Amino acid sequence: MKANEDACRLLNWEHNEVPLNMGGYKYDKTTKTFPVFINYDKRDDIQDTIKYEDHFTSRSSLIAISKQSRTVESEDVQNFLHAKERGIDVELFVRKNKDDKISKEFYYLGRMTATGNTNEFIMTNTDKTAVEEEFYEFCVFSSFIFWIDWPVGIII
Repeated sequence: MKANEDACRLLNWEHNEVPLNMGGYKYDKTTKTFPVFINYDKRDDIQDTIKYEDHFTSRSSLIAISKQSRTVESEDVQNFLHAKERGIDVELFVRKNKDDKISKEFYYLGRMTATGNTNEFIMTNTDKTAVEEEFYEFCVFSSFIFWIDWPVGIII
C-alpha cells in the first residue's frame, strides 16, 4: 500500500495528504478517521526527535509513541485516548522498514483502541516531551509477527 495516498482514499478523505504533513498519524475531522503509520525498524542515524520507540508487547498490544512536543493534554493524544467515546476510528498501518528494498509497503493491521495507559516522558538526547500510549484490539496474523521477528521481509 502506498501509505498516505491509498489510506486517504480508502478512508474517504476529501484530499490526499503528503507524508510530511501526516508525520506518522493525522486525524481527519470530516470522516472521524485517524490512521497511524509506524515504521517498525528504524535506522540508528535518524534524528533523536523522530526516533520513536514504538513496539509490540504481545500479539494484540502495542506501545506507540506520540509525535514530539506532546503531553497527555495534547489534542491528538486526547483523540487517541477518547477515540471510542468521540466516535473516532484509529487505524493501524505498519511496515518493517521504509528502506527495505524488498517491501516498502505498509500493512493494515486493523482498528486499534487505547487502553488509557500513558507515560509522558522526555525523548532521549532531547528536551522534547512525548507520550507513550498502549493500544490493543488490532488484527495481527501469525505470519505478520513472523515477518517482524525475522530479518528477511517475507510473509508466509
